[in-house]
Amino acid sequence: MSASEGSPAARKKPSKSPLARSMEHLREQGFVVDVTERRIPYSGITKDFLGCIDALGLHPDGRVVAVQATSGDNAAARVRKITEDCHAALCAMRACGWTVVVHAWRRNAANRWTLREIDVS
Repeated sequence: MSASEGSPAARKKPSKSPLARSMEHLREQGFVVDVTERRIPYSGITKDFLGCIDALGLHPDGRVVAVQATSGDNAAARVRKITEDCHAALCAMRACGWTVVVHAWRRNAANRWTLREIDVS
């Protein structure tokens, strides 16, 4: 084993994806959450539910939240995608009483992950 293999950097586990962080956050709030995006085999393409939703969360009190998870740097593009490209789907989700949010994850000055939740519903 080389010195680099035993170093802390070599043992560092990979960071969670924004979607994994969002699902964990919603579960902590009492939601039952599931992924709605899917990968198309052999194409490298990932397809979101209704073209813009990565996960759905259902709360025992009846709330439904539809989440698009992303990095902090990409939040504006995701909001624009939902409001412009997925306008019909957004209208349908609103009509059903769903809350539609973008979860934007970034590290703060203390190197801790923070969530900015942008409500687009």
